[in-house]
Amino acid sequence: MTVVGVLGAMFLAVAPIPVALRAFFGAASVALGVALSWRASHMFVEVHDRMLTVHGWLRPLLIPVDRVTGVTTFPAVVWTDERGRSRWSPLWMLATDRQFGPVQRHNLAGLERLARALHVRLDRGV
Repeated sequence: MTVVGVLGAMFLAVAPIPVALRAFFGAASVALGVALSWRASHMFVEVHDRMLTVHGWLRPLLIPVDRVTGVTTFPAVVWTDERGRSRWSPLWMLATDRQFGPVQRHNLAGLERLARALHVRLDRGV
């Protein structure tokens, strides 16, 4: 995710704006890239007795385990809210597409473990 910061800084280096403003936006771009990098390395999923906690980009999402209807290789958790509407929550930390072979196998194994822990089927069709 530091690519965001690097690209932002590179763009601002050639942008026709005052040097002070360019420096400010360049520093802000690098800071944003570092913050996103740090958050990406701290994303995970926890399954407790009755609650699934997805620690994502912004805040943890709590999903009652009995409302989870599936896990997909998108990757996402599919669940039903209190009103009966179908919802899905992406699990970016377990991405299986465009990954290096060992990482892809590791993430797929993580999705399989999550599906087993939740007693649901892993949908490989998404």
